Amino acid sequence: MNKRFFAILTVILLCFSLSIFASAQENDRTLGLVEDYAELMTDEEEALLTEKFEAFCDEYKMEIAVVTINDLGGKSAMEYADDFYDYNGYGYGENDDGLLALYVDGAEGEREIYITTHGKAISKITDADIDYITDLMIMYLSDGDYAWAFETFVDEATDVVKVSVSLIWIPLSLGIGMLVVFFVLKTMASANKSVVRKVDAKDYVRSGSMVVTGSYDNFLFNNVTRVARPKNTSSGSSTHTSSSGRTHGGGGKRF
Repeated sequence: MNKRFFAILTVILLCFSLSIFASAQENDRTLGLVEDYAELMTDEEEALLTEKFEAFCDEYKMEIAVVTINDLGGKSAMEYADDFYDYNGYGYGENDDGLLALYVDGAEGEREIYITTHGKAISKITDADIDYITDLMIMYLSDGDYAWAFETFVDEATDVVKVSVSLIWIPLSLGIGMLVVFFVLKTMASANKSVVRKVDAKDYVRSGSMVVTGSYDNFLFNNVTRVARPKNTSSGSSTHTSSSGRTHGGGGKRF
């Protein structure tokens, strides 16, 4: 009886723990990952984009979204994108990690694209990355290829995040390699404990077998190798505070 009781209790506790874990991964998002208020895409295009965005979220634990509008309502693109992200519950996990692209449609010279980042997306997607991605998007947006522009957004974001994730393994791999080399060399050295270090050449000559009447050192040449100092081409992420008091990264362009 006791065993059965404890088994049932264990199952209940396990289910409760899993429900807590699942709820911790959910956010308070009230809208979709693709919100086409400017009505620039077909339903089929929106569905395909949503599928790609969801795959990105599942793989990298960050939400990615796109919003199209016709009017900023008196706000700047940065303010609108930040507020849309914050007040509609976008972001993955307890830190609301993710990024959102806002496209403001209009006449030539009045169109605007802005990408806002939050949480770990700020460090993973730098200012230089955003500058590059927006340039690519503008190429397609200018031609009216809206779905392709937003697909480029998620594809390029995926490439950037992949690189940042792979870089994490570099120091770990180096550390493991150094440990392996250390233990191999230590093993080799332990096998030569009988060897005694000799300083003078006479220690290697048998008594009476060789007579050294004189010795001298002759300096022949030196060789200096100069290596150019590598230039620092890395780029960080500038940040700002939104109206909700949260920290965002981001950048955009008008075209």
